[in-house]
Amino acid sequence: KGEETLVNPCACAGKDKFVHMSCLLHRFLPLKKEMVKRQRTGSTILKTPPPEISLTALENLTPICPACKGVYVGAAAVDVLTRKLEVMIQRKHGRGVANASAELANVFKKQGRYEEALPHYRVSLQIHQDPNEPNHVNEAVDHCNIAFCLKSLGHRYVEEAEVHYKEAIKIRIRDLGPGHLDVATCQHNLAILLQGVHRFEEAIELAEIAAKIRIVKNGEGHVTTKLSTVLVERLKKDILRQEVCGT
Repeated sequence: KGEETLVNPCACAGKDKFVHMSCLLHRFLPLKKEMVKRQRTGSTILKTPPPEISLTALENLTPICPACKGVYVGAAAVDVLTRKLEVMIQRKHGRGVANASAELANVFKKQGRYEEALPHYRVSLQIHQDPNEPNHVNEAVDHCNIAFCLKSLGHRYVEEAEVHYKEAIKIRIRDLGPGHLDVATCQHNLAILLQGVHRFEEAIELAEIAAKIRIVKNGEGHVTTKLSTVLVERLKKDILRQEVCGT
């Protein structure tokens, strides 16, 4: 009773398979002070405080097991990155807060927890939009991630998702040029969004541009090129069906 639950966060086996969450967190981001109670005598000792993790080490910290090199999953990844974000906030490091927020949001997104991912992506975007923290590449990525989460939450968020996809396209065209593959990816994803709400004419225009870019950059046989060409064909059928049905 009152014992901490053991978790299995990675691919380790044997005696290393399970670990207390508090021990796992301490391994990555040790507290400045640690009170340790001796089980036999009941006395309390104060361990020597570990050195504060450097900013570079903190920025490079990822939830990967040092033993098996496997990426932590589930609650372990969330808790490690939440601790990382808390430390970045304490240190008032803008870029670090943005990156840690995006990392945590990425974990939530992979777990299908889109509502939990969104506020962290929005924090990252807000910082990347700050003139004192300019990073247009990450700003575009934030817009795309926010759009994806909104799209995944259903039709009621389509208009907002569209705004973010268009912002990402604008930034990437400005910074990378209209023929860049990252532009094609945004256009392809926006086309899928618009297809879902029967805006087929707008969708096919975007899908055709994305397909042309991917053909030039990757060739006709590449998997992403095929995705765009298939989307174009499906949209043609959608438009024909819409004309026949008169809707």
